[in-house]
Amino acid sequence: MTLVWGIRQDGAADLTKRARWLFQELENEEAQIVVSAVSLSEYLVPVEPAKRSAVAQRMSDRFIVAPFDIPSSILAARLFVEEKKRRSGGSPNSRKVLRADCLIVATAAAHGATAFYSHDKGCRALANRIIEAYELPSQPGNLFEY
Repeated sequence: MTLVWGIRQDGAADLTKRARWLFQELENEEAQIVVSAVSLSEYLVPVEPAKRSAVAQRMSDRFIVAPFDIPSSILAARLFVEEKKRRSGGSPNSRKVLRADCLIVATAAAHGATAFYSHDKGCRALANRIIEAYELPSQPGNLFEY
């Protein structure tokens, strides 16, 4: 969702603003941003089919779009098994959410990401097991923007 909030600027005003602050901060640091191909596919869902290729290309020009490959799949499987044991029950879609989170986190980690950002507490907890995970910033890097 961070991509949707920060790039498309679609969503709750507070989360959109926080995601924009994150992207601005990362751009100021000239950080390389890794986006999993799984996240990109989620981002492309509401895009008109005829425009998906162009949007995907623009995202690829701006970010490192990491594929879900063999190292990612091995790590995702490990995360899923370990996390499933830790969680008990949950909502009807909890398994699907966990699966998607594992794919996204594993892809980022397998492709060398050193930090992971998410507003989702469960996804951050999962990511924190293998990579540094952070909440979206609560204020801009430049306090005068606040």
